[in-house]
Amino acid sequence: MDNHAIVIFFGGFEMFQWAGSATGNPFDPLDGCKSWLKVDRVYFPICINPHHWILGELWMDTLALNLYDSFQLFGAMKIIDFVRFEELMDRILVEIKYWNHMGFPVQKASLTVTDVTDVPQQEGMYGECGVFMLMFMEQLVSGRPIGISMTLVVAATQCR
Repeated sequence: MDNHAIVIFFGGFEMFQWAGSATGNPFDPLDGCKSWLKVDRVYFPICINPHHWILGELWMDTLALNLYDSFQLFGAMKIIDFVRFEELMDRILVEIKYWNHMGFPVQKASLTVTDVTDVPQQEGMYGECGVFMLMFMEQLVSGRPIGISMTLVVAATQCR
């Protein structure tokens, strides 16, 4: 297995990436995208309420999920929406044959969730979360640390 991360898009807890699959199976990866079974980590945006985006980082070997949130006031919303997210992850893991690949019988996913708190926080209440989520993803995929003391301007400049 290699360390390359792939990006999957979740919006309102529906999957969009595989909509154009040549086989008609919505869980077959698109051309150029690696299977979840061939990567260490999967990164994806998560919309936790109608207007707030956070970054999810799923470690495939342990099913550890790290959540990177630039506006941590919304912490309670993550818990409310998380039930639907777990149901979606259960469905995905069965469809990609994760349990067969790992040598286990099919079971309900037991995600270990960590709310990563040492990340830069947005200054305003609106309009910055998507930018921060993309910056977090770029930093992590590139193997660079996310600097907690970065302002939006400094962080955006470093991520260009």
